Amino acid sequence: MADLIGRVLEDVHAVQVLTAWVGAEVPDPAVVADLMIRRPADVVDSPAAVEDALVGPVALTVGGAADPAPTDRDVHRLHVTVGDVRDDRTPGKVADPATLRLMLLATRHEQAVTLTDEGVEAADRMLRRWRGAIAAWSRCPSAPLARSYTDAVHRALDTGLDFPRAIALLRSLESDPEVRDGAKFETVVHLDRTLGLDLVRGMSAVPPS
Repeated sequence: MADLIGRVLEDVHAVQVLTAWVGAEVPDPAVVADLMIRRPADVVDSPAAVEDALVGPVALTVGGAADPAPTDRDVHRLHVTVGDVRDDRTPGKVADPATLRLMLLATRHEQAVTLTDEGVEAADRMLRRWRGAIAAWSRCPSAPLARSYTDAVHRALDTGLDFPRAIALLRSLESDPEVRDGAKFETVVHLDRTLGLDLVRGMSAVPPS
């Protein structure tokens, strides 16, 4: 969620963002990269060290329900609560990290998520379908962004960080007969800079005509 908020601020509103990871364990760089998370500026071991690491006051914090929210003396700070993630998948079963990201995007950030084999497989099918469609659209004549969709997605993200609504809008765009395929391609690629689902991955699978 911290990565998604940073993407909204940077890619939609052109606001420079610095993030810091607070925790005793340093995140695995390979996992961070696989999940399309932009690397934090620093990793610190306590909330008190964040301001020193970022050389300035903290504007927003992201954490679980058990994590401390801003105190009365920190009312200028915003706190976004994220739900717990429970992993009920078959041990050792490897999934495309983007499917996990999609499952989290499709759920309200404050709600708990249970990762299941069935859920991962459904998300994987959706990603494969989208990547196949985008690969096909990439061969069509270019067209301007479908502004009705980009504006609607941006409103959803600015209104309660409604990423599930953004995903629903992408599904509507995919089947909208009024939007040219070239415009669908440009629009999805543009929005994926914020969503971080690596939707252009399948483009190399389309043979040249």
